[in-house]
Amino acid sequence: MDQHHIIPEKLLLVANVCLLTASKLEENSQKIPRISELNLLVGNKYSIADYIKLEYYLNIHMFQHDVKFQSAVHYVFYFMQEFLTSGDLKEGNTVRTLFYNFREAVSAHLNTIIENVHYMQFYQPSKLAAAVVSAGRSDIGLTPWTEQLADLTEYRIHDLEEIVQNLLGYV
Repeated sequence: MDQHHIIPEKLLLVANVCLLTASKLEENSQKIPRISELNLLVGNKYSIADYIKLEYYLNIHMFQHDVKFQSAVHYVFYFMQEFLTSGDLKEGNTVRTLFYNFREAVSAHLNTIIENVHYMQFYQPSKLAAAVVSAGRSDIGLTPWTEQLADLTEYRIHDLEEIVQNLLGYV
């Protein structure tokens, strides 16, 4: 929102609407704050109609309906940052070897998702990505899931088992 003049009285409203819009782009609807909750944080300074009107304005005029949604590929990129733990290196593997093997496995599983989009479209992109990471770890001989990944993704291995089994069955 560079080069836009926002009057100081509306700054908190704009900040809250931007937060609301960003949270809607995430896929977990339980985490989307209510307008009334956001408004409470600023002392109930604005009406709900103000929020709705500004949200429409931002989406139509500022973003021109060009708001990007995250895909499984986006999430895989984020999750790959944490795919390896120090425990994975104890078996004599080098970071370089593990990374290249993992990247190859992940690429194969992402191709599977693309080829089977009619089936995979029923899963949240972050859940698909977590399953891809888990399947990739399995492919290179590591434990499928770590506590570190569970903390990052908020998925437990039992949440991913069905998708992982499907991915491992396709490759």
